[in-house]
Amino acid sequence: MSFTLSVYNYQIIKNHLYFDNVQNPILIDEHPMKRTPFLPILALLGVLAILFVTLVLPPLRNASIAKAVRRNLVARGYGDVESSLKDRHVFLWGRSKTAEERAAVEAIARNVPGVAGVSNYTGLEDDLAAAVATSESLRTELGETLARLEVTSRKLDAMRERAEGTEATLAETRTALAQRTEDLAAFKAAWSRDKAELELALDTQKADNTKLRETLANTEIVLAEARRVLAARDREYARESGELKQTLADLGTKLKSTETDLAESEQGKKAAT
Repeated sequence: MSFTLSVYNYQIIKNHLYFDNVQNPILIDEHPMKRTPFLPILALLGVLAILFVTLVLPPLRNASIAKAVRRNLVARGYGDVESSLKDRHVFLWGRSKTAEERAAVEAIARNVPGVAGVSNYTGLEDDLAAAVATSESLRTELGETLARLEVTSRKLDAMRERAEGTEATLAETRTALAQRTEDLAAFKAAWSRDKAELELALDTQKADNTKLRETLANTEIVLAEARRVLAARDREYARESGELKQTLADLGTKLKSTETDLAESEQGKKAAT
């Protein structure tokens, strides 16, 4: 952006110096100037200076800062810590034994003149060991998960085959259901016909039942009369039985009396002889 603006400003200065600005002739009349060969040279030198500051100086400054950071780390005994720099921002990688050592490495990089910021990616050895162990555990777990996924894939294939078989069975079931629906419709029609016949037979049975009830009522009346007659006859039979038993009892008494008289007569005959 700075380079583009500088070239643009240089073009404006050039146009005014050599009176090539045809878009604003009033400036030429109000500010007459003589053509001087030194002014374009000075403008060109300004552009070169801007280019040097914007394009050449930042890489040189970054390289100087990176060397200073590296030199300070080695001087303090942290040469195993890797460092890089981009736009005056330092990035640190490596291992640290303690949290204090990690903070010290970051402080060394931050205290270098010209450093705008520090991203510390150094890790503690215990954390790294734990990370390695976690990585191994995750790798093992990933292998187990892949194995389970393989088993699940085979199960899904088997389920897909069963689903295809189920689809065929479902099609057969739909056909059978359609046939049963037709049969049910025919059964309903037959049932409606049979129901009408059954209702007619039921009405006939009801009329017969009514007649039967009337006959049963008449029969009950006859039975009641028969029971009354039988009761009267039972009473008559009981009376006659009583009289007959009394007559038999009287005859028995008379028979005993006769037998007694005969016995006494026999005894008298024997005594006379």
